Amino acid sequence: MLKKILTVFLAAVLALGFVSCGKNKNTEEKNYTAADVAVESENFQFTRAELSYMFYQHYHSFLQDNQSYMQYIDLDTSASLKDQSYSEDVTWFEYFMQETMEDLRQVLTLCEGAKAAGIELDEEDQTEIEAVLNSYTKYAEDYEFELDALLKREYGSDISFEALRTCLEKLKLSIKYQDTLVSEYEFTDSDFTAYLEEHNDAFYCIDYLSYTFDEDTAENASEKAQELAAIQDAATFEAYVRTFETEVLGKSADEMDLSDLSHTFALKNSKNSFSVWAFDSAQSGTTYVDKNEVDGIYTVYFLIKAPYLQDYATKNFRYVYLTLDTYGSYDKLLERANELVNTWRAGDADAESFGKLAFDYSEDGATGDIGGIQENLGMARSKFPDAVVTWLYDENRLAGDVEVIRGDQAYFIVYFEGDGQIQWKNQAQMSLSEEQFTADMKKFSEKYEIKTHDAVMKSLAA
Repeated sequence: MLKKILTVFLAAVLALGFVSCGKNKNTEEKNYTAADVAVESENFQFTRAELSYMFYQHYHSFLQDNQSYMQYIDLDTSASLKDQSYSEDVTWFEYFMQETMEDLRQVLTLCEGAKAAGIELDEEDQTEIEAVLNSYTKYAEDYEFELDALLKREYGSDISFEALRTCLEKLKLSIKYQDTLVSEYEFTDSDFTAYLEEHNDAFYCIDYLSYTFDEDTAENASEKAQELAAIQDAATFEAYVRTFETEVLGKSADEMDLSDLSHTFALKNSKNSFSVWAFDSAQSGTTYVDKNEVDGIYTVYFLIKAPYLQDYATKNFRYVYLTLDTYGSYDKLLERANELVNTWRAGDADAESFGKLAFDYSEDGATGDIGGIQENLGMARSKFPDAVVTWLYDENRLAGDVEVIRGDQAYFIVYFEGDGQIQWKNQAQMSLSEEQFTADMKKFSEKYEIKTHDAVMKSLAA
């Protein structure tokens, strides 16, 4: 999927509980200031202050994305990143700086391309940037922070509100030019078909059910797995699992883990023995047992549908994302979600007014700022709960339908707009666009020189 360069940075929705890394007090920092240039092209530059913002965005995003695994990651958030090893020859500071610099080079290259093409930020672009800046101001007011102190806590002592603004302007310009480039790419059905023939594994999928027996929680796990593997239809497979969960494991209806009994979808994974079996030789209605006898774990797979081309229509929708952290309890969260829906229904109750609802209330800033729009969502598991995907793909779903759906620590208010592009063609178009964009970026990188000032970069406190 084509990378949307740093769009998440334009969301700028802060979350409580960010952990700043311990700052390195190396005296070399005194040699440089926030205004010193860290990386530059002919017409654009990022100062150390702007670099600091981008660096800490990478750092915070990493912590958020890996919050469930931090206990397994050798990273002390209270200590300097410069004093901790990411690998044998790379510190955590160097790791995050490398990630940051890759993005900055791309941003500057795109900004140069935009200037050459005569593309500039317009009033609408500036309004979006102001909305981002206002989100920081509002957050500081809501939680009684002093704005400057809040920014420095999250993004380093160099950052200022003005540096934040100029940084966002360059990010927005780079995204605008990228969107312009991609919108001009044209592909035909023959292009899609040729790509399909060359990348077969990426377009064919299977449907299956699965269930795992673990000797740590149930006796005779291996025997139970063989019993389940003997079943030859999906309904009986599911009934067996439900009975096992309640009668053997003693779980209530609310406690049962039936997540893998939904209509599960998968692409080929050559490293997975089940996947190799399912794609290379299996027939619908047959089972496969993946045995880990050392750990006493046995997973039974039931193949519902043998490999088929993803020729279904994807779904376009809008959504408002509300989190448990903000509202304190699921009851209050649901109450607020229903309140917003009722307010919307009392008005125009159309896609445009729902987009305004998303802009005003959604806690997913990356999509909220564009009216909560999500296009061409396929059936594969994504950031959206299975319940959202199931609702969207209900055969009775009509354009304009709205539903409040519970997710993990959140509620989604979902508005169905209609069918999107055919899935395999959508995938082919994204892949072809990615290839074309990569080729364009290669040409631009040869045309526009990017200079980095390593000493300034290394002087950043982190």
